[in-house]
Parts: sequence; C-alpha cells; structure tokens
Amino acid sequence: IVEVIILVVLVLTNLGKKAYEITIFNIEKKLDRNVLKYYSFDSITNYNVNDLIKIEYSKNEKEIINVRYDVNNTNRFIDENLGQIENLLVLNSSNNWFNNTNYLVVMVPVGMLFNNLYFDSMGPKIPFKIYYMESFYANLNTKITNYGINNSLVELFIVVTVKYQIIGYRSKTIKKTYDYLLAATLINGKVPNMYNEGIVKESNKVELK
Repeated sequence: IVEVIILVVLVLTNLGKKAYEITIFNIEKKLDRNVLKYYSFDSITNYNVNDLIKIEYSKNEKEIINVRYDVNNTNRFIDENLGQIENLLVLNSSNNWFNNTNYLVVMVPVGMLFNNLYFDSMGPKIPFKIYYMESFYANLNTKITNYGINNSLVELFIVVTVKYQIIGYRSKTIKKTYDYLLAATLINGKVPNMYNEGIVKESNKVELK
C-alpha cells in the first residue's frame, strides 16, 4: 500500500508540473494574440500631444533638457482610451478559461507523463487547480533624439504592461509589455551630448484594473 501511495504522489506531482507548464504557455499565447490581433491602437482618439507633454529648453533655447508630463491630462487620456483593453486581457472573461475565483482548472492527460508527443493526449484526464493574480497598467513614454543639424525627433509611445503571477508547484511571474507609436514630430533644438541614448521620460503608470 505504501508503494502505491508513493507512486500516486509521484504521478500527481509530475502531472501537476505539466499543468503548470500548460498554464504558462497558454497565458503567454493568449496575451500576444489578444493584444496584437484584437486590440487596435488606432482607435485611440481625442488627444493633442501638446496637452500631454511639454518640452523644456535651456536658457538659450538651443538645447532640450527635459520632458514634462501633464499628470491630469495623461491619466485621463490613458483611462479614457485603454479601459476597453480589460476585456481582452482579463483571463476569466475569455471563454471561461479562468473562473471568477482566480484559479484555473487544467485537465492533464496521464499520457503526458511519458514526455512523448504520441502519448500526450492519451489516458484519463486529471484536473489541477492553478491559482493566479493579475494586474495590467499603461503609461506614456517619450523619447527625444538628435535628428539632422539643429533638430530633434520627438516620439510619443503608449505602453501597456500585463503581469500575471502563477502559483503552482512553484511561483512564476509573466510580464509582457506592448508599445505603440502615437506620434513622431521634429522640433527645433538639440539634445545635449551627455544623453547618449537621447532623452527618455516615462509618465506615471495608470492601473487599468
């Protein structure tokens, strides 16, 4: 009897690891598919770049020294335009893959114990609960680089970050970041040589849920 119990424990442990691996794979696949395919950043409207960022110059107005965000306008812009992304990212809203109690029930065929493609789908399926925590947020990112003799290129991006913490036989955090160019324009002025990579400034992050 002891040997049988030990065998069952080993089998369940190994299948639990498989359930964990299946969860990680499916979450990453779902996030990429939903964000890149179903969400169109072209739907972002009602903004003026000058309302979101202000370029600060040196006293002689020949050098660009900083980028400043209007916090209220930035937060409002993100909240109004990206609230819809929650429907794409919340796993428990998609085909009941996750349920509302923050755990996933993964059915793992016993055949997966053999680590062989031909046996993966064979045998009875054992259910496993995989718990998770989710969060996603967005912010603006501005990059200014020298362009030409006396001009600089200003690029404004919207950045969406998704994070899932999966709790199985060990914990793992899945973090995916997606960005989209909102605007690019040339302005007068140079970035000082001390900024080798250009001036990069992020706004505060706005939690989308």
